[in-house]
Amino acid sequence: MDEGDEKSISDLANKFMQAALDLGDVEEVIYHQSDDVEETPDDEEEISLIGKIIIEGKMGIKTIEKNIGFTWNFIPEGGIKVFELEDNIIEFRFKDKDTMKKVFGCRPWSINGFLINLRLYNSEVIYQELDWSKQCFWIQIKKILLEHMNVKALSKIGKNMGEVLAIVPEDGVPVEGEPVKVCVQVDINYPLRKGVMSKTNAGSTRWIKLFYEKQPHKICPSCYILNHTKEACKAVVDYLAKAHDKPHYFGELKIGARKKIEIARGGD
Repeated sequence: MDEGDEKSISDLANKFMQAALDLGDVEEVIYHQSDDVEETPDDEEEISLIGKIIIEGKMGIKTIEKNIGFTWNFIPEGGIKVFELEDNIIEFRFKDKDTMKKVFGCRPWSINGFLINLRLYNSEVIYQELDWSKQCFWIQIKKILLEHMNVKALSKIGKNMGEVLAIVPEDGVPVEGEPVKVCVQVDINYPLRKGVMSKTNAGSTRWIKLFYEKQPHKICPSCYILNHTKEACKAVVDYLAKAHDKPHYFGELKIGARKKIEIARGGD
């Protein structure tokens, strides 16, 4: 490891140690990501995607080729070619555009248990300048309280993980047992929080559990950072413990106010 890498990792660990200290002084802890609009494929683009394997180390091209059929088992034999541009940077060249659109539209994906961060790719893209730090996840919000069944409260909950891009259902009210979920653009250099502590309208606290759909299963069980570094892990664990213990108020009802939400739709 060269001197620049050691300084970068040291800075990351120091950042999380300071963030853990700051949790005792601030009212809210929110990760807000910068705008990062994903492109939509059009018919004139080449039929390729470029991806980065988010792994601490290197995944060999043979391992990628061996596991790609498990990741995209809907692609017929010969329907995709894999090219290694550099360590963990892979070009996926598709035989047809519809398959490429399906792969790109159904992100995130994992290869051999590790996140593959995909971007559109053609001959004009300078892949060395691409930002690999963001990934969108649908996050299910478990055991949601009545006071949180609205767009404003769900947006506040989601912002603890990143930039909220969408909410389903759109009004935040669960339908027929389906989970309420938010689409969040997360920074993969930050931990995937397992939940948030909520301060309720009644004045009590309640743990709101979060479930990340299609989360890679090879993730550090201590710090939950996808772009993991061992040197920063302990500092992140300490930070995450304090972040999980800190209660947040997501509601907006005033004392004495009452708000009725009809759960059963289409019924009497």
